[in-house]
Amino acid sequence: MYTHDWTRYRDADPVPLALSLDHPFPGMVSLIIERADGVEPARFDAWYRDQYLERFLAASPIASCSSWSPIPQREGPMTIPRVERPDRLATQLFFLDASSAEAWPRFSRLNADINASGLGRVVFASPWLPTLVGTDKYTDELW
Repeated sequence: MYTHDWTRYRDADPVPLALSLDHPFPGMVSLIIERADGVEPARFDAWYRDQYLERFLAASPIASCSSWSPIPQREGPMTIPRVERPDRLATQLFFLDASSAEAWPRFSRLNADINASGLGRVVFASPWLPTLVGTDKYTDELW
């Protein structure tokens, strides 16, 4: 497993990535990117990290981004669905200083740009609402 921490601090009191899940960010987006057949991780990372990501983050509500690769699953005591091609996947969490809905067009563009690169594709994308611990906010909207 390898990890990347692309943290872009914009204020005097930055939130360390290790504490991001505890910080009350107004939004979060998760992505799973699958590299195309024959594309090595180093090639995708060089394009994404060195050529694309800095422009994507510029003038955005994205406070930080974390990326990691899954560990292949072992046999367990019960049958569970297997993740296909875990060696080609990267999961990313983007922590936002704005609502996920406000930032969503930027992630639609990221999807289109990754597809256009020929290096991979987004196989999962999800905006998240912040949890308000100790409240029942949003539970009435589940069904």
